[in-house]
Amino acid sequence: MRLFVRADRLRTLATTAFVLWAAAADSIPPSAQMPVQVPADRVPGIQAPAVKVIGEGPGFVRLARTTDRLDATGHRALVGIPLSGLPSLQIADAPASQQAAARLGRVGFFRDQRVVEVLFTPRAEANSAPVVVDLSFDATTKRVPIPRASFYEDLTYRGAILNHDQSLTWRHGPQAAKRASSSQDSGLVGPAFKVTIQKEGIYRLTGEELMAAGAPASIRVSSIALYNGGGQRLSEVGEPAVQLRPVSFHLEDGGDGLLDADDHLLFYGQSTDRWIADPDGERRFLTNPFTGSNVYWVSIGAGVPTDSETIDGSLVGDPAIHMTYTAREHYELQRAPLNIAPGNIPSGKEWYWELLQPGVPQTLDVSLSDAASTVVTLRVGVITHALGDARVQLLWDTRVVATSSLPRDELTVLQDTIEVEGGAGQLEVRALGDSTAFLDWYEVEYERHLSTVDGMLIFDGASADRAAYALTGFDTAPRLFDVSDEGLTQITGASFDETAGQLSFQAAATDGMRRYAAVIDSSLMTVSNVQARSLGELRGSGGADYVVITHADFSSAAQDLADWRATDDRHAPAPSVALIDVAQIYDDFSGGLFDPTAIRDFLRHAHQHWSPAPSFVVLFGDGTYDYRNHSGTSPGNWIPPYEDGVSTYDEWYTYVSGDDTLPDMAIGRLSVQTADEAQTVVDKLIDYDRTPELGPWQGRILLVADDTFNADEPHLIETMFTHDSEDLAAQFMPPGLDLEKLYLVEFPFTGRFKPTARDAFVRAFNDGAVLLTWVGHGNSRVFAHEHIFVLPTDLQAIDNSRRLPFVFAAASQMGVFDDPDLDSMPEALVKWPRGGAIGMIAASRIGFHNSNMALARNFHASMFTSGRRFVPVGLALLEAKLATDVFRENERRYTLFGDPLTRLSMPALAIRLVTADTLQALGVERFEGEVVGDDGVLLRGFNGEARVQVFDSVVNRRELRSGEPLVYDQPVATLFRGVVPVVGGRFSGSFAVPKDITYRGGRGRISVYASAAQVAAFGSVDGLVMSGTAPDAQPETDGPDISMGIAGQSFNSGDFVPSKIRLHVTIEDVSGINIAGDVGHEIVLIVDGDRQDVTSKFQSGEDYRVGGFAVDLPSLEEGRHDISIEAWDTHNNWSEKRVTVQVSAAQVIEDALFHPNPTSGAGHFSFALSGPANVRIRVHSVSGRLVDEVSAAGNRGHNQILWEPPVRLAGGSYLYRITAMGDAGMATADGVIQVKR
Repeated sequence: MRLFVRADRLRTLATTAFVLWAAAADSIPPSAQMPVQVPADRVPGIQAPAVKVIGEGPGFVRLARTTDRLDATGHRALVGIPLSGLPSLQIADAPASQQAAARLGRVGFFRDQRVVEVLFTPRAEANSAPVVVDLSFDATTKRVPIPRASFYEDLTYRGAILNHDQSLTWRHGPQAAKRASSSQDSGLVGPAFKVTIQKEGIYRLTGEELMAAGAPASIRVSSIALYNGGGQRLSEVGEPAVQLRPVSFHLEDGGDGLLDADDHLLFYGQSTDRWIADPDGERRFLTNPFTGSNVYWVSIGAGVPTDSETIDGSLVGDPAIHMTYTAREHYELQRAPLNIAPGNIPSGKEWYWELLQPGVPQTLDVSLSDAASTVVTLRVGVITHALGDARVQLLWDTRVVATSSLPRDELTVLQDTIEVEGGAGQLEVRALGDSTAFLDWYEVEYERHLSTVDGMLIFDGASADRAAYALTGFDTAPRLFDVSDEGLTQITGASFDETAGQLSFQAAATDGMRRYAAVIDSSLMTVSNVQARSLGELRGSGGADYVVITHADFSSAAQDLADWRATDDRHAPAPSVALIDVAQIYDDFSGGLFDPTAIRDFLRHAHQHWSPAPSFVVLFGDGTYDYRNHSGTSPGNWIPPYEDGVSTYDEWYTYVSGDDTLPDMAIGRLSVQTADEAQTVVDKLIDYDRTPELGPWQGRILLVADDTFNADEPHLIETMFTHDSEDLAAQFMPPGLDLEKLYLVEFPFTGRFKPTARDAFVRAFNDGAVLLTWVGHGNSRVFAHEHIFVLPTDLQAIDNSRRLPFVFAAASQMGVFDDPDLDSMPEALVKWPRGGAIGMIAASRIGFHNSNMALARNFHASMFTSGRRFVPVGLALLEAKLATDVFRENERRYTLFGDPLTRLSMPALAIRLVTADTLQALGVERFEGEVVGDDGVLLRGFNGEARVQVFDSVVNRRELRSGEPLVYDQPVATLFRGVVPVVGGRFSGSFAVPKDITYRGGRGRISVYASAAQVAAFGSVDGLVMSGTAPDAQPETDGPDISMGIAGQSFNSGDFVPSKIRLHVTIEDVSGINIAGDVGHEIVLIVDGDRQDVTSKFQSGEDYRVGGFAVDLPSLEEGRHDISIEAWDTHNNWSEKRVTVQVSAAQVIEDALFHPNPTSGAGHFSFALSGPANVRIRVHSVSGRLVDEVSAAGNRGHNQILWEPPVRLAGGSYLYRITAMGDAGMATADGVIQVKR
C-alpha cells in the first residue's frame, strides 16, 4: 500500500480545507467520499480571526484572542456598544505573564454604530493560552428596529465590528442618523451663474457676459440676486460649512426694468486673501491656502433680490475733514513649503518666503505709497522647526529694532514702531544662534493720504461717528460706495471738485468701523469667468454604495468605470453607483471655492442623508500639496489631497461619523493627470475583471524581502525584513496558491547594488502574479537600497501585459503622490500601459517597520484568512486600519492607489487532486485531478487545459549575519512544469522526477492551475516527501534531443533572420527534462557567448518527455551570430544544439540550388533569403530561349519552390536565375540545371 494525498478545495482559496486519506494505489475511485475534514482554523496557514466573539448576552459580550505566533504590536478590535453609557472590561482568562492583556480604548463611531476599542497588548510567547475578556454595558438600553442596509453597507459593518449581530439595533435610528441639515443651506437651489474674481475691487458684470454663459436675452431685474460664501477656507473640525449669503449690488438697466446685453450690475468683490477683523476689533491678514479665486453667484428668479440701497453722503455743516486713513499692507511670497517631512519630502498647506540661516541675512526693500506720516508700525512673521536656540533679529536701515527667541513650530510676530524717512527703507532679517528659521511675511501700517493713482480707492473709515473725508486724485467724478457689509451700498450727495480732483462726503451715523470704495468707470474691474451651473444637486437625498468623485477632464473614463461597476455582479450584487463631478462638490459645499474639505463635507452629507450611504469611494484624479501652484511647476490639482502638515492621507475624507479618526468608508485614488491616462487605467480595471488573461499567474503570490544591509546605516543588521516576510508567508498568505519568494539575501552585491536581484524581480514581475508583497526599504522612485527596481530606468522593462499584480508595499514613502513634479512608484505602475499593477497600497510618508508590518499582517489576514471570498482590496485595507493598534499616524498614511472595489483575479473554482505522497528520484509519478464547484461536485462541462507544477521540498536555511540569526525557508526549485488537457472536468498525466532533488525533504508540493472559457480553477497538495531513488530507474546516458526554430519562417542553420527574432526550442528525452535548475544543470541560451538561464520558461506537454519554450532574443546586429541551447535530462545527461544565423540589412540570396541535379523532370529550387521578397525564377536554354518562368512569395530564411517543366526537355544544360525583390532591394542568384535523358 502507498499513501496518496488528496486535497479538496471545496470553497475558496481563503478557506481551503485539506482532506487526507489513504488507499491502495490501484483502488482510488474518482468519486470517493472524504472521511475526515480538518477545520480551517486548525490547518497550517489558515488562521482563525485574531479576536472573535465566544459568548454574548443582553448586557455583555465575551471575546477571545487566540494566536500561535509571537506578536510585537498588539491588536485593536471594535465592539459595538449602546448609544449611551460606557462599557467596562474585565479580563476573564489570560496567561500569567499577561495579566494586563487588554484594555478599553476610545469610544467613537464607525459609520452609524457606536463602538469602543478593545486594545490587546503584544504577546511575548508563542502558543500561549487565549486571552478572554468580558465587556459589560447597560442592558436596558433602548433598541431601534433593525436598520435597513444595502449588501455593501452590511459588508462594511460585518468586517469591522466583532459583535455585529448583537449591536446592529444600537445604531442611530433612521431619523437620528439622517439628522443633519444641508451643508450649504442658503435656499439657493437650481440654475445659477458662477462668477469668479481674483482681487478686491468694484466689479462690473455685463448682461452680455451673462448671456454668453447661457442667461436669457433680457432678464427682469427684480428677479436677480447675488450670493457669496465668504471666500474663506472651510473648517476641518466639523463646524457648520459655508453658507451662501445674499450680497447687495447696484444694477443699471437703462430704466426699462430689464437687464439687457448693454446693461450691467456692479458689486464689491473680495479677495480670498484679505484683512479681517477679530471679535476684539483687531485686524489681521487671512490667506486662503487653497485658492486665490473667490466666487459670487448670480441667481435669476430663485434667490432674493438684493439690489443696493442708497445713503446720503452730503456734507452737513462744517465737519472736520479726514485727509488720511490707516493703510495696512501685507507682503508675502510663497516660495517653498514650510514643512519638510522626514525623507526630505515637502508637505503641508503652509509656505514660506525666505530661509533664514545664521550669517546669511535676508534684506527686503520696503516702500510706502503716499505716506502722510513717518511713523510706521512694522510686523514680521517668522517661524522655526528647530529644537535648540532659535532667535531672530530685525533691522531697519541697519538699526536693530527687535530681537526675539522663537518657540518651535509656532508663528512668532515681531512688532515695532519705526521712523521711515522719504517713504522707503530697508528691512533686514537675521537668524541668530545656531538654528535656522523662516521668514513668512511682513506688514506695514501707516497713515496714508486719501488719494488714488489708478482710479480706485478702498479704505477703512475713521472710528468717529459722522466722519467726513476728502479723496483726491480723480480725473472725473467717481462712484462712491459703502462696502462695510461685503455688499454694495451707493453713497449719494458727495461733492466733487473737478479742478482739484477731490471728492468729499460725510459718513452716515453707524455703529462700528466702515469701509468705503470710490471708483471711476474706467477703473471698474472685470470678472475672470462666468459659468452656468446648478446649485443644490448634491445637497438633497440620494443613495449609492460606490461613489466616483472625478474631475471633468476624466469624465468619459470615469463614466466607463461607473457603468462597469453598476453591472458587475460576478462575486456579489452589483452596487448602486454615483458619479460625481468634483466641481459640483465645490459648488454645493464650499460656495464654489476650490477646497479639499468640501469633499469630506460631501461624503459626510451623503453618509447622513443618502440611502444607501456610500461604502466605497474612488478619487479619480491626481493631486498635489501645491494647491495654488506657488512653485510654478504644478501640473494641476484635479482631486486635491488632504495635508495635515507633514503627512497626506486620503483616509481623512472618510472621517464622516463622530469626532473620532476611525475611517468610515473604503477609499482609493486613481492618480491620473490626462484623459489618456484615465482611459488606460479604466480599461485595465475593466479588462482585469471582465476578461482576465487566464494563466498560472492567477495562482501565484510573489513575496519580495529586503536584505540585511542598510547602506545608510551599515552598522545595522536588518534581519527583520526576512523574518517578517517568513511570518507573512507562514501565517497570512493564501495557503493554496504558489508562493514565489524573492529574498535579497540570496543575491550577491556588485558594488552597492544587486543587479541579479533586479533581473529576477523584473522577470518575476513580467511573469505575472496575483499579488506582490514587498517588505523592506524604498521610496517613491526605488525598491531597496540595492536598486532592484528604479522607476526612471527600469519601468521600460515592465511588460507583463494583463498579468497584473496587486502590490502591497510594507515600506516607507513609496506613495508620495502629492509631489507636483514626479510620479511616485504606485502612480507609475498603475498607469503603465504595457502592464504594471492593477493597484498598489503604499505609504505617502515615512513609517516604521513594526507598524508597517502590523498593517501588512492585518491586510493579508482580511484578504486571505478571514473565511470570505474575493474580498475587495479597499475593504481589506479599511479593516486592516481599524485593527492596527500601533502608531496610527503611520497606518493612516497608507493610500490605496486603485479602485477599492477591485477583487483579486484568483481562480474561482477548486481542484481535487490525487498524487503519490512520496516522490523518488528518476521515478515516473502519476497525478489525477478534477475541477469542482463550491459544493465539491465535479464540473463535467469544464473542458480546457491544466498546467501542473511539481516543486522540490522546501529547505530551511539558518545562518548568522554579524551575530544576528537569520532563519528562513529557501525558495524551492520546480521539478516539473507541464500542460495536460481537461476533458469533462477531469485530467491526468505523468511526470519524471529528476536526480536533482532534496533527498529526505518532506515539504514538496504539487499545484495545478486549470482554465477554460474565462473560468479558472486551482488546487494543490503540500507535504510531499522526497525519498531515495526509484528502484525501477533504468540507466540512461544520452542527453536530450534539441531542435530550434524561428517564429514566422522555416529555418535551417545559416539562414537569414531579422534582427529581432523569437526562438522556439523543443527538447525531448526518454527520461524527461531536468528543470530543477541546480547550479550547472540549467537550460541555458547562449547568444554569441552571452549566457542566459531560461529554465523557468520550459514547459512540457501532455507527454512529459517532450517540451519546449519560446524566447525573444536580444536585437541582433548585422552579420553572423552563433546561438546555442544547453539542456540536461533527469539523469543529468547533457546536450547542446548550435546554429548559426545571419542578419543582413540588404536583400541577399544564399545557398541557391536546384535538386535533384541532374534531373529527368521535376525538381525544387532551394534558397535562403535575408528578408521577405517577391521571387521570380526564369529558366533559359543555353541559347537564351526562355523555357519557363515561376513567381512566388519568398519568406525570410529557407525557401523551396517546386518546378515542373512545361514541356518535355531535351537532355543538356539549362540556365536559371532567381530574382528576389524586397523592401531592402533586389538580389539575384544564378545556376545550371542538368537534364538527363
